[in-house]
Amino acid sequence: MRTLSWSLRALVLLAVLAPLSMLAPSPSSIGAPMGDGGTAQRNAADLPDLVITNAQLVTQNPPVGATVFFLGEIQNRGKADAGAFEVQLEGEISNRDLQAVSGLAADEKKNLFLKATLGKTPEVFTIIVDPNNRVEESDKSNNFLQLTVVGQAPPQPPPPPPGQDTFTWQWPDVSVTSGVICIFGICFPTGGSVNQVQTFPPDLSDGVSRLGVVSAQRTQSNLPEGLNFELNISGRSATLNGTVAQNINLQLGYDLLNSGGSKVGTLMVLINIILLTPGTPPGPTPPPPPGDCPGNICTLSFETLVQTSAGLQSVSGVPIHVNGVPRFTPFTISLPFGATITIQAPPSVDYAGGTASFKEWRSNVTGFISTRNPLTGRVDRSETIQAVYESKSATIPFPPVTLNVQSRKCTPQGACISTNVPIQVTTPSGATNQTTPFSVSVMQGTSITLAILQSNLGPCAGGGDLKFDRWTGMVNSPSPHVTFAVNENGTITAEYRCK
Repeated sequence: MRTLSWSLRALVLLAVLAPLSMLAPSPSSIGAPMGDGGTAQRNAADLPDLVITNAQLVTQNPPVGATVFFLGEIQNRGKADAGAFEVQLEGEISNRDLQAVSGLAADEKKNLFLKATLGKTPEVFTIIVDPNNRVEESDKSNNFLQLTVVGQAPPQPPPPPPGQDTFTWQWPDVSVTSGVICIFGICFPTGGSVNQVQTFPPDLSDGVSRLGVVSAQRTQSNLPEGLNFELNISGRSATLNGTVAQNINLQLGYDLLNSGGSKVGTLMVLINIILLTPGTPPGPTPPPPPGDCPGNICTLSFETLVQTSAGLQSVSGVPIHVNGVPRFTPFTISLPFGATITIQAPPSVDYAGGTASFKEWRSNVTGFISTRNPLTGRVDRSETIQAVYESKSATIPFPPVTLNVQSRKCTPQGACISTNVPIQVTTPSGATNQTTPFSVSVMQGTSITLAILQSNLGPCAGGGDLKFDRWTGMVNSPSPHVTFAVNENGTITAEYRCK
């Protein structure tokens, strides 16, 4: 039986981790020479360092009792590769998820999908890297991260008026499967249909007969449009039918009336409706384009554009909420293929001494997406999503900026040297192929696409091939093709590593 409170368990965890740091060698003993020319102990700076660099809640507005999903990003920030370890998700209420990781190379990142049951609201969930201490690290204090999930609490009936017969009818949870429609590469839940009939529970049925109830008058309701609820007093039953577009806790209040129209009691009906969105749209769902979502993890880049009489201009620093978390453009996130995502842009932004109003969402792949704001869809590819604003007065041009493009090859130990690789550069003027290092001058805010043309540079001396690993600098992404707005002078580097 688990009787430890979360606070006590957290103290126990710290008590376990703290001695690990005491066992580490003192600075004077680290790297002390041995007779055979080796070192007495591994230098702490050369050890792996497993860190949770990012974590977010994927499930939005969950009711208590529902399964919640988290997306966590784990990185090895140390200078040595890490062997096998686990990542654990634990809540305050007794539920846990444990994911095994086969290993993580130095500077490598990995996305994990974790799930648990929301036992209360709010509830604190903790993600712990290497809970079983399988990996010797330079720092164990950064191995956990906490997130607080606020969900829908079970509805509580209001206190009954004194001296009246009061009944509460709690329905079993109603699960509704939503349909999905896909337009321009984005899939939207369309809502689901419900048609249920429930008979009165014994206490309500007996009370209706005892009090001579012949009708009921609704006094309280949070029924959404499209959903109906009808009481059948004579049939001792109720019907719930219609369509629902989101999770909702229904709370319906009634005055119970006798044949003379007098109030003889009250009834509160409580119904928890859970909308289930399928993991994939109905019918055959094509997989992501080859190489577009490695490991079924897709990369989404976000930018903001203002449409003026001088054309589209890019702006930065606009807060876009992604699944409730604000981020400032331009930015890039990673999500599992098929994950549901909700994005919301401000209705207006300050621009060129005036105001620009939100117009639409666009994609660098499909073009126009939708004018909805907020917008909920499903991730089905890696792409750049643009929040487009409109200003009818601003015509101020932007100054030119320079983007330096470089490439380098890196050893497993982290040493890197420059190299030359072909890269395709696409600007509003067209596409050209260039060899690193090179520079591109464009107007500030111009959108640029860089594509790797040679992903494999040949065999490595120690085995494996020297392959493209990721972009660093102005953009940090593992995708071989990236699209972003150049808002200032900067550098982007294509890194290759032995794999």
